[in-house]
Amino acid sequence: WWRCAVVSPYVANFDEAQPHHLKPPAERPQHFYFHGGANNRGTYGYAFRQAALAQLQELASSHLSGIQLPAGAAPCRGAVTTNCQGGRNSGAFREHMARSRFNLVLRGDSPSSRRLYDGLAAGAPPGLVSDEIWAVGLPFQCLVPWRRFAWTVGEAAFVSEHGGRAELEALAA
Repeated sequence: WWRCAVVSPYVANFDEAQPHHLKPPAERPQHFYFHGGANNRGTYGYAFRQAALAQLQELASSHLSGIQLPAGAAPCRGAVTTNCQGGRNSGAFREHMARSRFNLVLRGDSPSSRRLYDGLAAGAPPGLVSDEIWAVGLPFQCLVPWRRFAWTVGEAAFVSEHGGRAELEALAA
């Protein structure tokens, strides 16, 4: 019965003025987008994000950035940036999300992430990289057909050499 319980999701960061969110995902110029914390708080989730972002450095046509890393921050650029300045509430965040075919949802300190809702609001189908998200992180599973529009890559792929990147490249092809 608990899978049908009401869960209050995060508030989506959405800008309806972005013209890209009206385009079907296949017509959008960026394959994947992720922008989020990957700090050094000592939790598995943030260590996982750091490892995943390091593996995805060469992922083509994507914008992936981790913020709040231990080293000094640099300005965000147009591809993978391992430690850049820029918040989730910025216009650049909303623009990149709206330009992306897929919203990469990397687990953080919990199995879910607010990026799931940001991407849904922008029309970018979620790519879930969180082994426990199906058990505890997706609300309304008895009503929302998550498996029809979301895809999953196991966390193990991202801790093996090039496994996660290879799966994302195959999806983008």
